[in-house]
Amino acid sequence: MEYLDLTDLIAANEEQLRYWMLEYVNLVGTTTFTELRTLQVSIDTACISKLLFIFQLPSLEVAHISIITPHEAPHEAFPVLRTADWKKTQSPIKKLSFTNMTMTMFFWVNFRVYRLFALIGGACPSLEFFKLSSSGRDQCLYSHVYEGVTKALSHNLTSGSLRHFELWSDIDSGHICRQPYPDITEIWKSDGVQVEVLIMDMVMLFRDSPSAPMMYPDPVDPVDSAIPRSIQHLTLRHNPARYTQSKEDIFVKRSLFHLLDRIRKCNSLPELRTVTLEMPERIFQDSLQDGMLVSLKNMMQDAYLLEKVRLQFRSI
Repeated sequence: MEYLDLTDLIAANEEQLRYWMLEYVNLVGTTTFTELRTLQVSIDTACISKLLFIFQLPSLEVAHISIITPHEAPHEAFPVLRTADWKKTQSPIKKLSFTNMTMTMFFWVNFRVYRLFALIGGACPSLEFFKLSSSGRDQCLYSHVYEGVTKALSHNLTSGSLRHFELWSDIDSGHICRQPYPDITEIWKSDGVQVEVLIMDMVMLFRDSPSAPMMYPDPVDPVDSAIPRSIQHLTLRHNPARYTQSKEDIFVKRSLFHLLDRIRKCNSLPELRTVTLEMPERIFQDSLQDGMLVSLKNMMQDAYLLEKVRLQFRSI
């Protein structure tokens, strides 16, 4: 058996998932999962560090894991034995995704996110594709997640193995983040990074104006090094929760104009072929009405950009 999809059965926790997998083995009459190459599972609540048994499957190359509520209790988070087992693991996984993960303050803060994904990254030396999507209501968490996950996977990124990096959130807090972290941009500037596909929230590209009020920031300070030079396909997701409606239009316009102007003038992204902007349907329609999309497309008529980069829009 090379493929197993258990997403229609939402396991209560990681122990029930393990039990179901063992029962499935007995049901189909096979003895082990030695030939399993693709696994898709859904879990209601899981201690991610206890999912090591998935990463120990000897032939697994693709793992899609949907976790509604991740958690790591303080008394059990990363005990010595479990950490040692993770560090001994060398998984053949090439494509790994965690989806639908709820943002909870208890799970994401206090360096847990970094320590957890550092173990995962170390256990997957051949990782080529990584995706993490999250949601929730806790404020000021997304900066921790973006910083922690990116730093934790720095070896996978700088070694050149990771080609698809996707990290975004539908979190609806008032403050998703204030700015990209300097050490993250240092990772992206590494010569070893070979990421070709990057899907991220637009707010991670630009620092807010220091003089702007907290609730009304303007993207006047673009961080060009927040995008690796190797990128070929860039998708920017616009999350409207951070701004009032009047401010979000300004943010989208200025952010894209900054990015496109940088591409046109400096050729800082020599491999870039497509830029896709994803935005909610309401903003998409408002942008059509006020001419923002037309203005951007006119900017793309620059001979260099027209020949090199395709600008796309997608409502979500």
